Amino acid sequence: MRLLIVEENVFANHDAQLSANALGIFSIHPCCSVQQAQQAAALHDLHFDVAFLRQADDPFNDLLNLEILHTQANAKHLLLLGAYSAQQRKSLQRAAKSRKIPLRGILERPLDSRQMLNALHDIPGFAGFTVAHE
Repeated sequence: MRLLIVEENVFANHDAQLSANALGIFSIHPCCSVQQAQQAAALHDLHFDVAFLRQADDPFNDLLNLEILHTQANAKHLLLLGAYSAQQRKSLQRAAKSRKIPLRGILERPLDSRQMLNALHDIPGFAGFTVAHE
């Protein structure tokens, strides 16, 4: 599995990578921004099975960033990390569905191995992962 992590905070990015490693995922491409992910995908013809995106300054920008990751950074499944109200979650998921953006879930931060595992289990074809270390 090829994983894309878009997180501007270097420590949170590193923690997400460690969580992925604990699940046996080692093909990880960390990026500081959606633009960096977009450029890397175009330059190296990269495709990602799953992309984790950190919450932006407003839900509309999150939706635009998810769309860019799917259409231009070649991410097949998307997971959003952030703090949203129940209504914002519903609205984001509904908007993503209407725009045909494969948003598979919205996860709370900070991301840990258990949360990542649960999110990956909801994605078709990824049910074989387990937590290696706890």
